[in-house]
Amino acid sequence: MDLFFIHEKKDLILMGNTGVGKSYLAKCFAYAATQSSIKTLFTTAIDMINHLVAAKADHSLVKKLQYYQRPDLIEVWRRSVSKPPLFPMAFIIVLICNLANVSWSQPPESSKPIKIIISNWTSQIALSKIIGKIYIKMGYNIEYQKVSISNQWGLLSRGLADVQVEVWEGTMTKMFEKLTTEGKVVSAGTHDAKTREEWWYPAYVEKVCPGLPDWKALKRCYKLFINPKTAPKGMYLGGPWEKPDMVRIRALNMNFLVIRASNGDELGKNLDKAIKEKSPIVIFNWTPNWVEVHFNS
Repeated sequence: MDLFFIHEKKDLILMGNTGVGKSYLAKCFAYAATQSSIKTLFTTAIDMINHLVAAKADHSLVKKLQYYQRPDLIEVWRRSVSKPPLFPMAFIIVLICNLANVSWSQPPESSKPIKIIISNWTSQIALSKIIGKIYIKMGYNIEYQKVSISNQWGLLSRGLADVQVEVWEGTMTKMFEKLTTEGKVVSAGTHDAKTREEWWYPAYVEKVCPGLPDWKALKRCYKLFINPKTAPKGMYLGGPWEKPDMVRIRALNMNFLVIRASNGDELGKNLDKAIKEKSPIVIFNWTPNWVEVHFNS
């Protein structure tokens, strides 16, 4: 049995319906790990949480966290529920450590604030705030900087900003690779999530625009998307981010205009409104994102 994820320090999440063999497979991994002299702990999610809560109450949380850090493999069994876990257990432990006001043992190397870039999309903001809390708990001073995508590279390369937690391949690859190659920016790692950026429409639009998802069908059906702001052309609702939407429209000779939402929340509100009214809409969307979980598209 291949235990590569242990040696590469990656999380492995087993998901599936009741009775498909998740627990059995997890025990096989645990057995294989012990046979390879890998320190292994097999526990349940509820036991782990109860232990940590109890440890907080009797002021032994640091000792209990060290207990969970000793094994090379921790298998956390969870009963089948309607929604699968979204975060790796290592990340959950860090959050528990934050919320519990645990003092980290090593003093910070500097009192100079760590400058964390804040961008204009939700996941980046949330992750930046989380990592900021972690730095504070470790004793560091932090400073958040709201910076545009285009302006962030100069700040990072000159040491005027320190951390950007999300670099999206669709818009930032060129500068990111240039500055990492030049040694001006350090890559802290790559996320395994597969990203995609797209023009997105609700599934019901296909009933009134035959031929979708072929872009030529969308070109023919532009009148369905006419909006008072764009008449006599159709409206494509984009985000505030730097995307080549108008270049694509001109290249394909599509009768559309781009209206940019001021933020991701505005995109969501327009989408909710259109779906409630069953009105045609085409918007900028990206994966991973919540949209396709909630709406058929």
